[in-house]
Amino acid sequence: MDSASTSSSGNRLFGDTKTENTSKQTTENAGLVISAGDKKPSRTKAKGSRIAANLTTDQLARKRAADRNAQQSMRQRTRDHIHDLEARFKELKRQQALLEVAEKRTGKLETELEELKEELGKLRRESGL
Repeated sequence: MDSASTSSSGNRLFGDTKTENTSKQTTENAGLVISAGDKKPSRTKAKGSRIAANLTTDQLARKRAADRNAQQSMRQRTRDHIHDLEARFKELKRQQALLEVAEKRTGKLETELEELKEELGKLRRESGL
């Protein structure tokens, strides 16, 4: 906090949007008293979050272990997801190659069909059918 945001007694000034956890705490500014409940609430912490400074050594060790496990688990899920995406990409590339071969064959067969239809029409005209 800078000197412009505090009064001589160290209290927060009116313009500060941070609030304390208690609704009874007040801020004084030029004789004006404003309860913390009247201010805009600041961002709230995630449910269940604990501040490391308030934990015992054992609790902190357990929290760090849990955090490590959660991060390791998240990294593994990320690796698994990337692996799945790579496998899917490989399969789609394989299917694309098969589709291109099938489309090429279809094109050749359509061309051959048109040629045969023309030849059949020519033969029919020649034979008078």
